[in-house]
Amino acid sequence: MYLNKVTVKNFKAITDMELSFTPGVNLLIGDNGTGKSSMLEAIGFKTSGKGDASTEISYGIPAEITAFIDMDSEENAN
Repeated sequence: MYLNKVTVKNFKAITDMELSFTPGVNLLIGDNGTGKSSMLEAIGFKTSGKGDASTEISYGIPAEITAFIDMDSEENAN
């Protein structure tokens, strides 16, 4: 099982971002203030259910976090 793709809208520093992942190690690299930490918090919220995304409203618009998870664990077991 691995995280395939995440889309985040209106969450902390992110207005609209989509990231795709591959099995194995993935890196988030970017300048300060581009949303790296916000993306990690959004992924943590979506995968663990801890936290409250409704409190992270940007300009009065509710946050949207969507995660796509590949459940085929045998093929991606490396």
